Amino acid sequence: MSPSVSVVIPTYNGASFIGGALSSVFSQTRKPDEVIVVDDGSRDQTSVIVSSIASEAPIPVRFLPLSRNSGGPSRPLNVGIQSARGDFLVVLEQDDLMRSNRVEVQVRALSAYPDCSVALSRFCVMGNEEGDMSPIWPTSQFSDLSTQLDAAAEFSVPESKAVFNALMKKNFAGTNSNFCFTRGSYNLIGGFDERQQ
Repeated sequence: MSPSVSVVIPTYNGASFIGGALSSVFSQTRKPDEVIVVDDGSRDQTSVIVSSIASEAPIPVRFLPLSRNSGGPSRPLNVGIQSARGDFLVVLEQDDLMRSNRVEVQVRALSAYPDCSVALSRFCVMGNEEGDMSPIWPTSQFSDLSTQLDAAAEFSVPESKAVFNALMKKNFAGTNSNFCFTRGSYNLIGGFDERQQ
């Protein structure tokens, strides 16, 4: 049986972006089972836009407004994930887009390696050539893990120590929008730290 998947999108004054983010979710080759948009006290038309899109969406979209702005993405992420029904949880920031096969590939990776708690993939900077990370780093995304990755394989499972050491040099995940993880791993770490904004 295929695991269920929830996409969680935290938003704040995201009226200019949220439509594009949701469109990229709807165009997935493996559609998630639900999308949860958590609004962190927006003062623009975010709620109106999401409601309009949700009424015609190909998958269920739930809109969860918070009563006041929390100052960062951690609280909205936790609220969304705690109300999500999926076995696998995919995060997308309001101003990012998903590649069309993202959910399919990340779900396949975590299903193939059930001992792994998180799946990351390559990302690109909009407007740049594939692999050009120059606005962020002078090196490629996974350069610090090159000895751990098999370029010919669909997935690689690097050793924890190597991942930790690489993360001390740079955040090769790039953004929350690159995370797909299991509910069990989320519960184990206790969620996103709401003290960190």
